[in-house]
Amino acid sequence: MKYILIFRIMKAAMIVDYQKWFGDKNINELYVEWGEKLAPIINNIMNGVKSKWWIIVASKDWHPEWNIAFASSFIWKSAITSIGPIPEAFVTIEEIADWTETNNWLSNNAKFTVAQLRVYLETNIVDWKRVPLIMWPDHQYH
Repeated sequence: MKYILIFRIMKAAMIVDYQKWFGDKNINELYVEWGEKLAPIINNIMNGVKSKWWIIVASKDWHPEWNIAFASSFIWKSAITSIGPIPEAFVTIEEIADWTETNNWLSNNAKFTVAQLRVYLETNIVDWKRVPLIMWPDHQYH
């Protein structure tokens, strides 16, 4: 018995991390200026490539509930919004330098320790001495 393998070159369209948060002024937590104009453009592209049998791939924004970058994990921190960055919307390694597990500015919502926060800042931010951790509103953690 012989088997014949047929390979067909496929094209793909990818939607990377587009979500309602970016295009809805009423939510306003993560709204991006002109974000609502992207949905119809994306829909038109998707309809066009469907008719050509392209593969359509879309990613979804997802964060664990304990995300270190959620402003709700910190006392006196505000989430960055479409209104613009504010000083309270950032955390720096210098800011937490003297924090201990018993003396810190983590809120009761925080699902991580000071040690875990330090490790995150030191290993995940390329230049943590210059680039602070941006505080975001809680979103997409279910």
